[in-house]
Amino acid sequence: MFLFLQDLFILETMKFLDFKLILESPLDHTRYFIWGEEEYIKTRLVKSIVKKGVPEGLGEFNLDVIYADEISDLRSITDAILAYPVMAERRVVVVHNIDTLSPMAKKRMMGFSFPNTSLVVFTAGDMKMTSSFFKWLSDNFYTLDARPVYESEIWEWVINLAREKGMRLNRSLAVRVVSRTGLNLSVIDHELDKLALFAEDRPLTASLIDEVVAVSREAQIFKFLDALGAKDLLGAVAHLRTLLSYNEKAGQVIYITSRYFLQLITLYLMRATGASTREIKQLGIYYIGKKCEMLNNFKIKELYEVFKLLYEMDHSLKSGLISDQDALYKLVLGVCKK
Repeated sequence: MFLFLQDLFILETMKFLDFKLILESPLDHTRYFIWGEEEYIKTRLVKSIVKKGVPEGLGEFNLDVIYADEISDLRSITDAILAYPVMAERRVVVVHNIDTLSPMAKKRMMGFSFPNTSLVVFTAGDMKMTSSFFKWLSDNFYTLDARPVYESEIWEWVINLAREKGMRLNRSLAVRVVSRTGLNLSVIDHELDKLALFAEDRPLTASLIDEVVAVSREAQIFKFLDALGAKDLLGAVAHLRTLLSYNEKAGQVIYITSRYFLQLITLYLMRATGASTREIKQLGIYYIGKKCEMLNNFKIKELYEVFKLLYEMDHSLKSGLISDQDALYKLVLGVCKK
């Protein structure tokens, strides 16, 4: 748990202005490593690099896109990198999911000599930063962070993405959008496209956002978490039923709930040790005021009991001892007991 707490403090995710600067800057490197679970960031960065790196009309001869989880031989990657460009300075080779290579393939990749005639882009999902493969990638590639954006910073992304579409949102309206979409940037971008289409010349208001922007599954999970934090049994059960109607996996709900209560424990401990408001805000926890209020519903012992219950439900699910539905209802009853 303490390692998890430590990760919570050191997490640094990409800011929108840095993202925009990368998109607008010329290519200064021949090797890029883009890692993290935010597909929107990864996709836009890869498209930007490819557009700058491949001469117009020559993509058929100078672009290879490979999925590492779909190949059986590392040579599919190395041969593409070693191939010469056609009527261009370099050929571009994009390899998605490089983290799925076998241990042996990773070892061979780390011993590979990259030619100057190729511009190489590797992408990956979430990775252990302590692994030797990650360290090799970050040491030898220009590394770009595409982990999910901090909850406390997502509104800045919404405001700036809306501006790209010709809309002006203030922070309150941006938060309103996020309350309905959740934190997934691809979902946010899609809903902002809808909002721009419907808004036309009308002023953007909270009621228009509620009318146009759909409530996503992720946002429904946040409503479920808020009900748990308030110990609202009837509300939590109602939102849980909605989640189950979406066929939401219990393991995913338990994972997100664990992060939520870990944040509550962190806030409780920081507040108990006299941390300043500024120090607490630096945690990057979204709706931090609401979560501080929720601490009034729990004693520290209860928070640890919730965490223990989450561990037990996760273990029982993975062991096949309980169904998804029973695990989640047991979780709700355990958290919301008075």
